[in-house]
Amino acid sequence: MSATHVDRHTAAAMEGAATAPLSKAQKSRLCRLARAAFERLRDRGELTAAARFDVWRHAQQETACGQAHLTACTQGDYLRVKAHFHRLLGQGGTADTLERKARMEPRSWARWQLEQECAKAGALLPDAMQYARGFLRNRRGVALEQASENQIWHAIFVVRRRVQQLRRQ
Repeated sequence: MSATHVDRHTAAAMEGAATAPLSKAQKSRLCRLARAAFERLRDRGELTAAARFDVWRHAQQETACGQAHLTACTQGDYLRVKAHFHRLLGQGGTADTLERKARMEPRSWARWQLEQECAKAGALLPDAMQYARGFLRNRRGVALEQASENQIWHAIFVVRRRVQQLRRQ
């Protein structure tokens, strides 16, 4: 298998991760950020006293990612919306960092998924992260830090298959 080849299972998992809905915790964080930004703008006189939070928040979310409702947002939208509210809070540095992360999100998401998978594998495969690093180094010829999104997803599935093998033994 070449380093750029993605089997249909890996492709489906990658697509699913990017298009997964936001978790309740993520929605809650975004709403708290939005509330803080709304209050800051209102205190500065940039919003009228009659401005309604929910209407304003929906408009701001639509500006940030094209979705007015958090239930329609996906993991791919999360960092952009979060960055938008940080910018409205006057936290431009944080917003810039989040926007950079959003541009590299697929790889970051894959790396996070690998870390989660390795943590779940803990009891059966205590050195799961080393196992994944070894796969990338020996089979793909790349260190984890330089691995592409596809290569990281391959490592995730290698760890999953190894854990399944250990369970059957």
